[in-house]
Amino acid sequence: MHFFHKSLVIEKMQGSCQNACQDILITHGAKAYQLKTRHPHMDEAIDKLKRGTAQKELSQLIGQKNAESLWQILDEKKFIRTKFVNYFENTAYEKQVQYFSEFVSDPNQSQERLLKSFVVIVGCGGTGNIIARLLAACGVRRFVLIDPEFIEVSNLNRQICFTQCDVGKPKAEVLKTVLENVVLNSEITAIQTRIDTGQTLPEILHAFPRPDLIVCAADTPPVDIQMWIARMTLEFAIPTIFGGVGMFSGTLGPLLSTRESANKFYLLCKKIKENKLNFNSVLSPSICFTNNAIANMIAEDAAWFLSNIKVPRTLECMLSVDTNTNEIKIISHFAKAKEIL
Repeated sequence: MHFFHKSLVIEKMQGSCQNACQDILITHGAKAYQLKTRHPHMDEAIDKLKRGTAQKELSQLIGQKNAESLWQILDEKKFIRTKFVNYFENTAYEKQVQYFSEFVSDPNQSQERLLKSFVVIVGCGGTGNIIARLLAACGVRRFVLIDPEFIEVSNLNRQICFTQCDVGKPKAEVLKTVLENVVLNSEITAIQTRIDTGQTLPEILHAFPRPDLIVCAADTPPVDIQMWIARMTLEFAIPTIFGGVGMFSGTLGPLLSTRESANKFYLLCKKIKENKLNFNSVLSPSICFTNNAIANMIAEDAAWFLSNIKVPRTLECMLSVDTNTNEIKIISHFAKAKEIL
């Protein structure tokens, strides 16, 4: 069975056809299609599709040839889709599964993938706490949260998971409590430590199952942290996504899912490091709007990757985002996705 989107609008148009022909305008969001037909029951057939019907029922109403033609046209326009049973009705994920059905034939399976995912967040500050919160809302239940810092009052303008009552507390521990209040049956570990060598993260994760994704939302030590985590992706076959925020811009990705792309990104970081650029003198003014915008896009790509809904925009590539103009550009393309880790 197939059905129309609930927000579909069907409208009869006035006599632009001759010989008893009628125009029916079908719209859904920004998409529209004008159907010209002479069949007196075509609008009834479309109404049946909107409510849910089988092709056999359409054939009985307007004839097999007309039914097949209508079915093909509307399917090509992506106005109809396979009807499914939402196993997540009356849960936090009911509307999300409906959204997933726009992209895949089995949205329940995509939601199950999220519920089973294990994500490591390195850096629970400006972007990391927002990314973690969004992934938890999507249904990710297993996290390792890594951050060495304590919450300061100056964090509160952009690290929106924290409040005045949290000042002075460890970021990872507070974020753990926040996530536990978002998602049921969670398994969350908070680790208050600094990633200060290439061996720190592998030693931490040795005690856990292989993560489905590492999110690098840390910015210190500059370049080193990205290089170390890229090396982990290369050596241990763990997909990783990176991102960062500047004053009026941000970077998205790369989302490394192949050893080829991980190696190229690692070599890029190594080259930057060898140039001995001075990153420590850079000021870091920041505001919640920029942090939220970048974190939202990173979290979205992470969710697409984990759920297998669609190809993330940052898969094997790094993007720059100008938050003044909303312009997104490709900075580097590391590899075409061939073999997912």
